[in-house]
Amino acid sequence: MTQRPLRMTARTIVPSCAAWGTLLLTLAAGCASSVGETPPSTVATAPAVTQPPVAAGAGSGASVAPPAEKTLEGPPGVAAPAVVDCGTTPADMACVPGGWHPRGVDEDRDGCKQADEPRSGPASMPKALVWNQTFWMDKYEVTIGDYGQCMRAGKCPKAAPLYQDFSDPKQPMTGGNWYDAAAYCSWRGKRLPTEAEFELAARGPEGEKTPFGNELVSCENAVIMDERGRSCGITKRGSQPEKGKVLPVGSRAAGRYGIFDLVGNAEEWVADWWSPSWESCGEACLGINPTGPCGGGAAPCKGHSNKTVRGGSWYWGPECATGIRRRRHVASNSPPHHFGFRCAADQGSAVRLPNGETN
Repeated sequence: MTQRPLRMTARTIVPSCAAWGTLLLTLAAGCASSVGETPPSTVATAPAVTQPPVAAGAGSGASVAPPAEKTLEGPPGVAAPAVVDCGTTPADMACVPGGWHPRGVDEDRDGCKQADEPRSGPASMPKALVWNQTFWMDKYEVTIGDYGQCMRAGKCPKAAPLYQDFSDPKQPMTGGNWYDAAAYCSWRGKRLPTEAEFELAARGPEGEKTPFGNELVSCENAVIMDERGRSCGITKRGSQPEKGKVLPVGSRAAGRYGIFDLVGNAEEWVADWWSPSWESCGEACLGINPTGPCGGGAAPCKGHSNKTVRGGSWYWGPECATGIRRRRHVASNSPPHHFGFRCAADQGSAVRLPNGETN
């Protein structure tokens, strides 16, 4: 007996790609039909794209609060104040949100070697968590033009760079001493940043190496010495052109928090009296809003004759241009070095704006 082939009593309809042409407009994948597939009963709809909100004042020169970053928990049993928001940040300043953050490192492997290196080794050790309240920091290093306004107002001592080709109004003010820097910031209703504030601004709440991340900077994002020479191979006029020069502020893109030249260009005076290591500084450099030995400031500090300088410069390589590196020099700047500075202010302070008005 010959078996007859079975007949299909029901048949699944296989749609062609053309029949589902409209589906191609909404599905990322192509049509891949096969026997046994059942066409969907409805056409999928692509999800709506939500545009990010535009911050108030954006594009009008208003300062916009920085995006929220990861926050760390402090040491057990240490209670910190509530972190305040940025408030209305002056147009020439950036807001650095407060919180716990790493200060220092357990091992400094970058290899920066400067003449005043402590015999005990790098001054950036050991690592600890410290807490800073939200504060404002100048976006740019104080310029020759800025400092000239203060001198003409009779509020700043006479000071000027000692090198030729360092006196353009847009170059950072260098060659003055720590007291000159403090006088300028006071005239503006501001102050010099503390070391801990500088480190938070440069390294962020997770303690990265530089304002641009964990890699050393290059001449793409900082004014430093590279294989072409000092100041990225740009020579200065006059004698010893190979020594290079500081460049106009903002010559490179802003780093973290929208702050320019926080590493490179000019090394910067900060408020703290120098200690040869974080360990030797002890409790004065730990905890809530640390200010270093004797609370910083201009009053003499027993056992301390040097102030601290941060950030690296046009004269040194990338290994010195980090948010970790610490350097020392006498507050009177004698013998003279070409250090610069910028100012900071507590959130909500009344500061003098560049046009002479108060915010």
